[in-house]
Amino acid sequence: MDHPDILSAMQFGYPTNDYLEHERDYNSVNHPVIDGHPNEDIFGSEIKNNSSYFMDEKGQAVHIENIRDYLTEVVGVVFYEAK
Repeated sequence: MDHPDILSAMQFGYPTNDYLEHERDYNSVNHPVIDGHPNEDIFGSEIKNNSSYFMDEKGQAVHIENIRDYLTEVVGVVFYEAK
């Protein structure tokens, strides 16, 4: 079994410096820290201190680990895998 990062690099090539700079810039942004955050998201996952989550337009909290479930079940996104 190969590591997914190695397989991705073999298939798509190494990331460019522009991409790496974008990632570095995104990760260096200080995201707002909110006191009194919700205790769990709409899928029942616990939101602890230092957890990342977002609020949708209806005010529902979604833990960042559940973003794919949110996109599939709530937004209706269909994911495909290229062969």
